[in-house]
Amino acid sequence: MKTMSDATFTDIDRPLAQSARINRVPEVTPGFWLIKLTAVTMGETAADLPVVLAALSSFRDRPLGERLVVFGELGLAGEIRPVPGGEDRLAEAAKHGFTRAIVPRANAPKSGRVGELEVVGVSRLADAIDAMG
Repeated sequence: MKTMSDATFTDIDRPLAQSARINRVPEVTPGFWLIKLTAVTMGETAADLPVVLAALSSFRDRPLGERLVVFGELGLAGEIRPVPGGEDRLAEAAKHGFTRAIVPRANAPKSGRVGELEVVGVSRLADAIDAMG
């Protein structure tokens, strides 16, 4: 039996990669853990989704919108989890002139708007990637 200290990145990556293929999540690898560690280090899991989308934007060499705000927690299976204070975050973003938001579906208002802010609710990482444009 292997202990965690005997595990390699390949051992850890295999189930994550299988989950990624099943859930249409692009390459959940040690990079995923780096993103999660960054969010935990920041003390804010709401940073998971913006970190991932920023990295994808860089890899694709396609900038995200200048007035885009993003928040959400990323689960292992590619699900986007809601974060506390979603309404307040959106109200604050609208107040500061952001025009578009990609957020967990559970944090999105039913109207799809907060003032002039268009809010796109997503439930999977693949949805968030599509919403990037």
